[in-house]
Amino acid sequence: DNSMALTIINALRDEVEFSKLKVGDKLEAVFNQNKELVEFSLAQNPAEKHVVRLNRNTGKCDYHLREEETHWNARILEGELRSGSTLIEDLLARGLAPFVANEIINVLLCKVNFRMNARMGDRYKVLLNERKHNEETIQTKILYTSYSGERAGTHEAFFYEDEEKSSTYTAH
Repeated sequence: DNSMALTIINALRDEVEFSKLKVGDKLEAVFNQNKELVEFSLAQNPAEKHVVRLNRNTGKCDYHLREEETHWNARILEGELRSGSTLIEDLLARGLAPFVANEIINVLLCKVNFRMNARMGDRYKVLLNERKHNEETIQTKILYTSYSGERAGTHEAFFYEDEEKSSTYTAH
């Protein structure tokens, strides 16, 4: 019901950014024999599960995060636009997920007008930090981007991450 949904949302509010939920995220609800909700979980990747357990004694929710082991790998992508290619096509051809390639484009869009100034021979460089779980990339941070071309000029963007999780200062 709506009140239970609101209780769960409030229990997860400080841990989950609901605006970033996407298709494929796993939601699971566990009920007892009386059809009362006992536990709710949300997993946005295979290594992390946000769990809310209803405490019948206090009437409140207990939250915990179940995490599996992951590791971070740095990766550098460098390239040059070929005749008839676009930056997004090059990034996708290098195996980046579409949302990561789009984020790289969005970082550079505030500096480079690709429609007007991108040309064959322009160079790009991207430094990524990829979080891996069982060799599957589950999170990607774009730490640095650069784009250089005769018409576009030379532009760089660096990632800054504030210690506060929901800070508006976390950006390129």
